[in-house]
Amino acid sequence: MLKLDEYPVKDLFRIYVEMNGQMAYTPPLYVSPLDAPASYAAINLDEATEQAIKRVLRHVFPKLLAYGRHKGREAYIDVFTPLGDRVVDAEEFNEKRALIESGALTMTENVQ
Repeated sequence: MLKLDEYPVKDLFRIYVEMNGQMAYTPPLYVSPLDAPASYAAINLDEATEQAIKRVLRHVFPKLLAYGRHKGREAYIDVFTPLGDRVVDAEEFNEKRALIESGALTMTENVQ
C-alpha cells in the first residue's frame, strides 16, 4: 500500500523482478472496458515520489541475480528460473520474506 500525505492510495501497484534482478513497479492502470488499446496509468506520480518508491523497493526486497550466466553457477538465469534460484543471499532472503509475510513491514520515505 502506498500512502501520500497520510492518504492511502486504494488502487493496487504491481511489483515485479526486472531482468537486472532489481524490483520495479507499475502504478494502477486504467484499462479500457471496450478492449480498445487505451490502457494508461490511473495516477501520476512526480519524479521524487517515483524515486522514493524505488528506494523502498531496493531496501525491502533482497538482491536477486540478473538474467544471464554468473560465475560459479552452471545454470543460466532467465525468465523461467524460479525466484529461489535467483537469490544472492539466502539468509537475507528468508529474513525479508518472513518480515513481508508477517504483515508488520512499514517503510516511510520522506519526499520533498
